[in-house]
Amino acid sequence: MNPAPLTLMMLLAAGPVNPKAPASIGGTVVMRETGTPAAQAVVTLFRPAEENAPNPDKKPLRQDWPSSAKTDKNGRFVFDKVPPGNYRVTVNRTSKFVLVTNEEFGLANDAVFGSIRGIPVSAKPGDQIRDLRIEVKPAASISGRIVDRKGKPAEGVSVTALTASYENGRRMLFGATRRTGGIMASARTDRRGEYRIEGLEPGQYFVSASNSWSIGGWAVNGAQ
Repeated sequence: MNPAPLTLMMLLAAGPVNPKAPASIGGTVVMRETGTPAAQAVVTLFRPAEENAPNPDKKPLRQDWPSSAKTDKNGRFVFDKVPPGNYRVTVNRTSKFVLVTNEEFGLANDAVFGSIRGIPVSAKPGDQIRDLRIEVKPAASISGRIVDRKGKPAEGVSVTALTASYENGRRMLFGATRRTGGIMASARTDRRGEYRIEGLEPGQYFVSASNSWSIGGWAVNGAQ
């Protein structure tokens, strides 16, 4: 029997896809070096207005689905009932994970300067996307202890991690960020004078500490 007529009948029975039919976007988050699942990673889905056609009524694009989800023990995540459109998927920086940078997708640019971050995904009506693969690496941290001029623990001191950039041969220091969204990488010392800044990209940082009585800075190599 020729299967073509049966296939045609099945297509006709299915009918046209509703242009407003929700889609589903999912995938897996893995560690870059080992390929093992990254459990409990926070995945964010967002829809940049500049990458989507404006609504006919010119109202802002609505987001009626959960904007973030945690991966399961197998590193899997899924966003259901997502309206058709163009999206970006990213993994939030936490004390455990840092998204692997990728120049093609704009992941190397810091969100604090307004860059679009995340892997681009185009969802058509009724799409069931399940093959996204996002790579992360272990986050670094900086910790230490600050004392006053008498050698006593300095409590409540604001400590900030800074990164260096060069413009016209001059070194400029900028505040590092520890999460998608541009939250400043900083911490305050406790009563023992100790601090810990987490969720950093491994690399070199300058640490600045300031309060009402002093201000100073130190270089930190190879934050881990």
